[in-house]
Amino acid sequence: MDESQVTMNVQHCRHHISEAIRCFRLGMEALGNDNLVKFADYLLPLLGNSQHLYKERDNKLLDSIFAAQSRGDFAYLADLLQYEIPVSGIGDLLYG
Repeated sequence: MDESQVTMNVQHCRHHISEAIRCFRLGMEALGNDNLVKFADYLLPLLGNSQHLYKERDNKLLDSIFAAQSRGDFAYLADLLQYEIPVSGIGDLLYG
């Protein structure tokens, strides 16, 4: 993955995480879930391509995100995306 692809994926991740948060907060779960999937689709290549140390804490955070999604706890899911991602290793990668 070249530098322009990395930049594009980071921008897409930021956009889709913001949209997912907004949708979950507004009760638009289907659109929020769609944006969450797109966020994950753009994030995974970044994690595999970066020097980011994919920490156990990040694994637990991703597990918590998808567990909240599975049980339909969209308020908690939005909180994780809004408040936990930015202070994680993933947040370092996205917001540097």
